[in-house]
Amino acid sequence: MFIFDASTLILLAKIELIGKLAKETDIVITETVEREATIKKDTFDSKLIRSLIDEGSISVELVEKNSIIEDLMRDFNMDKGEASALALYQEREGELLATDDGQLIKAAKVLGIPFASSVVFLIRANHKGLLEEDMALEKLRKLEKYGWYKERIIKDAESKIRGE
Repeated sequence: MFIFDASTLILLAKIELIGKLAKETDIVITETVEREATIKKDTFDSKLIRSLIDEGSISVELVEKNSIIEDLMRDFNMDKGEASALALYQEREGELLATDDGQLIKAAKVLGIPFASSVVFLIRANHKGLLEEDMALEKLRKLEKYGWYKERIIKDAESKIRGE
């Protein structure tokens, strides 16, 4: 089970990869992440995410101990969506935390929680044969446009996709 925050969910929807991922693994989000990811009802990514939730490809779960969310927000200086994803990961013992958020990445490192960004999911999809090299590189260009990645991350991803 992979627990997603809103940033990664939205980025993977924007590059039209979230649907393929949802077929390959269990994706779980919190209610807060659901709200954040679908608040702009007229956007393509919001509609795609809503559709995947409605069909059951993405599960929405409650965090049982809301006080944990407040503690995480304070301790790691993060927003509610990221804190709720981290709290759910801790409650459910997920396999992986999916995030592109800098504060949540720092928290995951401190807590020893495995995490992956949108770029990692794109590279994995290519290596698993879900995306041909040309399509993966095209989606990487879109991630570069939509995301906040350093140039070295994009160059490294490009090399991995090309098998260099």
